[in-house]
Amino acid sequence: MEKRNSPALAGIALACLLWTGEARAEKRPVVIDDVLSMSSFGAVSLSPDGRYAAWERQGPFDQGPRFDRDWRSAWSSGVLFVADLDAGKAPAPIDGGATGLLLGPWSPDGRRLIVYRLVGEIAEAGIADVRTRQVQWTGLAPDLPLNGAGSGWINAERFVLSVRTDGRTPWQLRFQTPGAEVMAERWRKSRQGQAPSRQILDTHDAAVSADEAYEVQTLMTVRADDGVGTPGLTASIRDFQISPDGGWTAVLTQAEATPLRPEERTVQSAVLRRGRLLLVETATGKTVALEDDLDVAPNLLRWSAGSREVVVWARRDGQTWGEGGLVRISTEGAIRPVDTGGLEPREKGRTIDELRAARADWVGEHLLIYARRPDGDRFDWWRLDPRGPVAVTQRLASVPDRLTSVGEVSARLVADGRLWDLSASGAIEPVGETESGLRSAEPVNLLDTVRSRSNSAARRAWSPLFQDDRLTAVRNDGSTIWRARRDCVGEARVRAAAGERALMTCDVEGVSTLTAADRAGDRVLEVLNGDFENLQLARPIPVPHLDRLGRPVTSYLYRPPGVEAADIRGVIVDFYPGRADAGRWTDALSLRSGMQARVLAMGEYAVFSTSTTPEGESRRAEMLDDLVIGLNLAIDAGAAAAPDLPWSRLGLFGHSFGGYSALGVAARTDRFKAYVVSSAPTLLFSKWGEPMPASRLWPNAGPAWNQGAGSTEQGQAAMGAPPWAIPEAYAQASPMLAAPCIRAPVMLVTADRDYVPATQSEAMFAALHRLGKPARLITYWGEGHGMTSPANLRDLHGQIFRWLDETLGRFPSSDLEAVVPGPHPAFEHGGQEDVGIVAAADQGVSCQGGLGRPAINDAQGGEPPVEKPGS
Repeated sequence: MEKRNSPALAGIALACLLWTGEARAEKRPVVIDDVLSMSSFGAVSLSPDGRYAAWERQGPFDQGPRFDRDWRSAWSSGVLFVADLDAGKAPAPIDGGATGLLLGPWSPDGRRLIVYRLVGEIAEAGIADVRTRQVQWTGLAPDLPLNGAGSGWINAERFVLSVRTDGRTPWQLRFQTPGAEVMAERWRKSRQGQAPSRQILDTHDAAVSADEAYEVQTLMTVRADDGVGTPGLTASIRDFQISPDGGWTAVLTQAEATPLRPEERTVQSAVLRRGRLLLVETATGKTVALEDDLDVAPNLLRWSAGSREVVVWARRDGQTWGEGGLVRISTEGAIRPVDTGGLEPREKGRTIDELRAARADWVGEHLLIYARRPDGDRFDWWRLDPRGPVAVTQRLASVPDRLTSVGEVSARLVADGRLWDLSASGAIEPVGETESGLRSAEPVNLLDTVRSRSNSAARRAWSPLFQDDRLTAVRNDGSTIWRARRDCVGEARVRAAAGERALMTCDVEGVSTLTAADRAGDRVLEVLNGDFENLQLARPIPVPHLDRLGRPVTSYLYRPPGVEAADIRGVIVDFYPGRADAGRWTDALSLRSGMQARVLAMGEYAVFSTSTTPEGESRRAEMLDDLVIGLNLAIDAGAAAAPDLPWSRLGLFGHSFGGYSALGVAARTDRFKAYVVSSAPTLLFSKWGEPMPASRLWPNAGPAWNQGAGSTEQGQAAMGAPPWAIPEAYAQASPMLAAPCIRAPVMLVTADRDYVPATQSEAMFAALHRLGKPARLITYWGEGHGMTSPANLRDLHGQIFRWLDETLGRFPSSDLEAVVPGPHPAFEHGGQEDVGIVAAADQGVSCQGGLGRPAINDAQGGEPPVEKPGS
């Protein structure tokens, strides 16, 4: 059945959404098919003058044409809409409502949009006239880079486009795909036997290169009236930025592989190729090359307002990023290092990489940088002065890493509940009245790149802010332009702001509303998933308690709607260290990051999402023991708050690091009767060395080959050293080697394209099989770390509930000893088979009965002792 998503329904739906009223009777509980049929808003934007609103409507999700692009699969169902807000006209689709369309940037005059359409394995760029809704398709294949600009306007009549001339799929569309076509071609060559089908990798001084050419792109200057492009620079282009006056384009290219220093070799997203900056003059096409050994970091490419200089973070070849610094580069090619007084742009133990940028911006001709002192942990915004840096925000209690807006004489940010003005002279003053309660409402879109999120503060004369949870427009002098008429009673996100107008989405219990707010009031543009008003979702019930360090935290309990306590089948404990699901609801795409508590509560099970200390607050050797203590504290609080629930029938669910932690818990306590473990590392020796799937398919374009080592040594696993340096620590931290101590049944879920390799779950399954323990392994094909296929998601939910139905209550608690059941899993027969003790030589480990229990409810507060990683 087609879901109804109509702007015509908006007025009725808005009243239901934004005003509290009597709950309707006879609401049906939500089922998984309801979630999979949801639609969602993709990118949302406003023309520079604020007149036109444009947005992507994606879905219904399960009706999309393909599901092999991870969360980007939703792009294939996207339809673009435009609304003339000044004229008050109803929204209308672009290009006749064609699907597979994506939003690009607006022309400076607000008359045109760059748009993209997905055509098979490639994309095509077009120019949409927002007045006629017609698109002039160019025949050019845009690059759609993962972390950089792919297009930008020179002026209202011309724009620059990074074009793939090789006909290959843009990296955004390949990054998390199975690569089926690539592998099929490689297998075909081997089958035919006429040409070798192989890949060669070399490493020297920790610089990895493959025996295939680097991908290149061509910068095309395209006329907006007819879509004709003129080729310019051809290079391996990472990113580019056009100057405010349109006279220059700063182009960041990628050169040869970078030898990694020892401290960079465990950075998961290390910069693997040198960055070379070129400046291209628009009028002549002249290219200004810089010094050959200047290596420019990604994600900072910011022009001054006068278009005379661009600021970057750079180093000389052979240096680390920490030995580099801010550099001002003029359009003549002059390089001026900026004296930062030794300030550090990243946290201790961190470096600049593909995902972590140095944050800096211009205020007039002066620079601000977000950084800390070399010997400190606190970050401030510093004015960089020839006499030394000045900590402009030192009087603030909390300092955000993102500016709200910048101008010629000052910048603005929101902190401590107020709007602040940071002048070019280094002074800081509160803006407007003394009342507090302000929160930042800077626009956020899923497709924002690291650079756009980190280093692209708006150059405008006002700021969108939340004041007491109501969207408010505030001028830079502190005066209020307008306040939204109504509050969003759910999750509100500002999606665009321009021309003293803002676009906001409000998500309430599955219903999503897009609203335009301005002086005239609030106007609903579209409502999605209106049918959810008639459906019943499990609601989060806060359960306050103390964590193992004695601090107050909150876990959340979800009762299945419409199910009496006596009929509840069991309690699923949803576990991820340091996080608790407070009921945030988005859409079908949220399922790809693991099971949502409210969705799990659809299956006649109560769900308890626990708040425990994160892994970083434990000594590495004690991490898993501490997690057991924290879980027990939370569960004891939950049982006290809801004693009518069947707390004797507990199942533990964990995804990714939550799954790893769940397996560690399984070897330390018998409190849980069954486990569901998804995408979990189980043997850290092998996880350390396995690359991401994309690194095998496209080694010269893919993510860091050292991702596995980095995630194991410096990521959540926090081993701190390679396996050969501390093999005993790796053994103790690998759940597979503790398999003899796992007593309850385990269901393992994995996928063949997961960056936590399927071999991790397979090794755990093999260990449990060797020990004769009850286990189940479910492998999904063509999926990654999160699932996308509606059929697979539907099946997974069914498999989880089926497993819990089979296992909960069938294995009574007893002293924890390794046991071997009969030839068939006991849960298939409804009772426990005769068991025997595993021989010591076969077991190989010592299991302690009831480790972590009973709960330590009087845990002492304070910070955990500091310890070097890996010990």
